[in-house]
Formats: sequence, C-alpha cells, structure tokens
Amino acid sequence: MLDVSNRHFLKNSSKIYSNTLWRSTKGHSV
Repeated sequence: MLDVSNRHFLKNSSKIYSNTLWRSTKGHSV
C-alpha cells in the first residue's frame, strides 16, 4: 500500500516538475 502511494506521488511530482520545466522553458524562449 505504501509502495503504491509512493509511486503515485512520484508520478504526480514528475508531472508537476515537467509542467513547470516546460513553462519556464517556454517563458525563456519567448
């Protein structure tokens, strides 16, 4: 159970991280 929630948390974190990274990259290129 803990492993599953950890994996879900990691997936959410990486999604948020890539979204933030994409946004900052887009802002730099503009």
